[in-house]
Amino acid sequence: LVAGVALVAGALLDPWKQHSWPALTGHLKAQGPAAAGSLCCSLIVAAAGWGVVENALHRVPPQSAMILKAVGEVSVMQAGGTTWTAAAPRTILKGGSRVQTGPESAALVVTSQGSVVKIDPGADLTFEVIDSLEDQSRTTRLRVAAGRVWSLVKRSANEKTKFTLETPTVVAAVRGTAFSMVAARRRHYVSCADGFVEVKAEGRTVVLKTGTETEVAPEAPPAPPRPMSTAERSGWARERPLLEQPLERKLWDYGKRGGGFLAD
Repeated sequence: LVAGVALVAGALLDPWKQHSWPALTGHLKAQGPAAAGSLCCSLIVAAAGWGVVENALHRVPPQSAMILKAVGEVSVMQAGGTTWTAAAPRTILKGGSRVQTGPESAALVVTSQGSVVKIDPGADLTFEVIDSLEDQSRTTRLRVAAGRVWSLVKRSANEKTKFTLETPTVVAAVRGTAFSMVAARRRHYVSCADGFVEVKAEGRTVVLKTGTETEVAPEAPPAPPRPMSTAERSGWARERPLLEQPLERKLWDYGKRGGGFLAD
């Protein structure tokens, strides 16, 4: 809140940077209470707006997710629905909700457990939450039908809390890490920027460590982990600040530049 007020105050006073302090105070005295009142009202409104966004980030309903930001053509089909609607900030996604992004479009999603997911252009995914009464576990699952997803998964104190990115043939599971998945026609890609990722396909599992990646061809097990390519490292350098600071960073530039595949 304090940071938000400071930023707004700086923006409001920016036109006066070329003037001396005496000139500024003289102007305020000349305008009297009207000028001071206007400035105070502007700061209060801006602070309230910042507070609403900050509060929304931490008040996602249980077993759901929320679209924090969306640029370009981003569409949502809610669970059980048959029609697509344009996504808007603070749109709640219940289990079974589907999200699609068009060209030069992107969306930023936060889950009720605090994980942040960036959806690249040309993506199609379904959000699911699975609770098991048998072992009291909870799995947040994103089923990626096409496109690329970047994720920063918040580590949970509950050992039975899981986060997975899945395609019809590949499952990537983590507990507190940063990783990305690409679902392409000919093959899938997974990279790990931090922590560990288990990648499963065709009954075989490989474990990615920090700075490694793998690819999965159709009807084949994951390839052995390899060092992350230069292009992928550059991609993470671009995307990670957005995942770590979703409120402070702008999504538009990331949406336009995102979407590249891992280098072979």
